[in-house]
Formats: sequence, C-alpha cells, structure tokens
Amino acid sequence: MRARLVGQNCVVTGASSGIGRAVAEAFVAEGGSVLGVARYSDAEDLDAVVAGLGAKGSAYVADLGDPSVAGKLIAKAVDQFGRVDVLVNNAGFADVVDIVDATAERWDRLMAVNLRATFLLSQAFARHVVDRGGGGVIINTASTNGIRPEPQLASYNASKAGVIALTQSLAIELAKHRIRANAVLPGMVTTRQTTDVLRDPSFKQAYEAGIPLGWIAEPADIAPAYVFLASDESRYVTGASIVVDGGLSVGISWPAVVTQYSDFA
Repeated sequence: MRARLVGQNCVVTGASSGIGRAVAEAFVAEGGSVLGVARYSDAEDLDAVVAGLGAKGSAYVADLGDPSVAGKLIAKAVDQFGRVDVLVNNAGFADVVDIVDATAERWDRLMAVNLRATFLLSQAFARHVVDRGGGGVIINTASTNGIRPEPQLASYNASKAGVIALTQSLAIELAKHRIRANAVLPGMVTTRQTTDVLRDPSFKQAYEAGIPLGWIAEPADIAPAYVFLASDESRYVTGASIVVDGGLSVGISWPAVVTQYSDFA
C-alpha cells in the first residue's frame, strides 16, 4: 500500500516525547517530512527524536508561550521545505492544583502554551497557505478533559475545551481556502507527564476501571488518528473531534466490581 503522506511537509509541536514524538515518527513512516518543535529544556530529547527520523526530520527549539514565535516558526518551516502542508498543534501541559489555590500567573502560562499558541500557529500557517493558493491541514491535540473535566485540572480542562471550539472556528473560516481543521481528543495516555501518577498502582487500577477497554493507551495508540486526519483519507472531515480514549468519555467511572445493574437485583 502506498504511503499516505508522501510529499507532505509537516510541523509537529511537542515532538520531543509522548504523542508528539509518536506522531512525528508515524508521519515519517508514511513518507512525510517533519519539523519537530520542543521547548528549550527538551532540546536534547528532540535531537534524539530527530536523529531517529533520519533525513526526513529536523528540529526547532522555542518557547511557544512567546507570542512572537508562531510567525518565526512557520517562516522557518517554509524556508526549509518551500511549503508547509500539515500543522500539528500538540504542545501543552497540565497544572494540577485546587481551584482555590490556583494563581493568575499559572493560569496565564498554561493558556499561553495550550490555547494561545494553538491559535497563533494556526493563524500563521493559514496565512502561508492562503498566500500559496490554498490547501492544508491543521490537527490540534485537545483532550477528553475538554468534554469531561477532571478535578484539580480547571485550567487544563478549560484550555482543551477552548482548543475544541477553536478547531471548529478554524474549520468554518478556513474551508474556503481548502484548509481542514480537526482535533484529536486522547484520554489518559502513558507519557512523560503522566508517568509519576501512573506509578501508583492504586491510582492506575482505579483509572483503568473507568475505561471500557480496560487499559491506558500508549502514544502509538493515538498517532494513527493523526495520520488519518493528515491524509487524503479524511478529505471530507473538518471541524471534527476524534475521540481516542478506549471509551473513557462514554464509560461510567465506577469500580470495576460494580459494572452491571443486575448486581443490585
């Protein structure tokens, strides 16, 4: 079968680990070229990822919380590739804190990376696409937290709900330029950000009990959704939220022992 992303030039943020790394690797495996982006503290990890991508991979290190970065990043990608076809806004983080203890500074920093950078990069990418005559793909990493909030994650929940709404807005406004915009909504995934909490057997067991498929995903379980959305297989898909969560968002988070109403008969 022919590789699905041959000739496609892609930008993937948050590419030094987790879902971003898996997406970058999947895109290259499908014939695409990838400019991976990561924050300064993850530069070494990003270099290692790019080395594994071979001639199809390259790196760009930046603080996406800086609003001036978006235009520079897309310009860099255009300078390198000649054109950019796919933008994956994946970079983001969660801040675990009770609402009563949250601060404006922590809220603003998370929103700057998770939501504002997604908007600014999408805007810069769209301007490039319009200038070259149209046709492109935006894929935003949202989360099931955007539709099913969890406690102590108010800013993260709100940012991911915002990403979903932003994705729909991009789809509406950019369709005339043949730009498709979609979001992927992962549930719990084993990544660098979740490793510590998943080391707690009691937490992991309780969380898995609320997932109908019964297990927590690896990044490689999420990446195929991005390949589909980046490829022509999804040419009639825009404004969609593709949930990849093992059924978490439709399951009832009861302990595994209580799963049937017949138990109460």
